[in-house]
Amino acid sequence: CEQIQAGAWQLSCKASVGVRYHRLPRRLEDDYEVKGNVLGTGLNGAVLEAERIRHTRSLDRSMSDWSEASRGSNRTTTYAVKSLQLQGISRAEKRTIQNEAVIFLTMDHPHIARLHDVYEAG
Repeated sequence: CEQIQAGAWQLSCKASVGVRYHRLPRRLEDDYEVKGNVLGTGLNGAVLEAERIRHTRSLDRSMSDWSEASRGSNRTTTYAVKSLQLQGISRAEKRTIQNEAVIFLTMDHPHIARLHDVYEAG
């Protein structure tokens, strides 16, 4: 993406980010099976291990997931899941977190962990 404007969702690559920033009724549990394994802890709680639930056909998957599903791959991919509690924070703080999530969704760098999906629970 070339440009991120002041608004929370004003991106030149809005379409690619939009399919990975999920709001209700879409939930984390629709796409991932969260395991009980704690990978680490931080200020906002534990980071948990999860596995992507394989959907054979899904319009909101990236092309790489489509091609993998079409090849019939049964390989399991492991992810780290971090939850942030947004209750009790101001609208401005929530907007800042949303903007940061959008920025991280657009990043693809070999030395920075990649953010694959974001889910808002309410």
